[in-house]
Amino acid sequence: MAIVRSSRLENMVSPATYRYADDEALTVREVAAWLRVSRNTVFALLRTRDIESFTVGRSRRILASDVRVYMEQRKGHE
Repeated sequence: MAIVRSSRLENMVSPATYRYADDEALTVREVAAWLRVSRNTVFALLRTRDIESFTVGRSRRILASDVRVYMEQRKGHE
């Protein structure tokens, strides 16, 4: 019996990597895994500026500290 691997599962970030330094620049995929949302949701949060970001070439990067700020703001809304 062959083992079938999903490329989606192989590209996911391990929960153990959620301990990022505040000044660490994360990819959209890393932020999506951290927040347990889709990449499209992260892009929507960036578009509405709920989370700050910057570009490196054509790639979008998000500081871990900005993700933490977003999470703290959301905790206040519940």
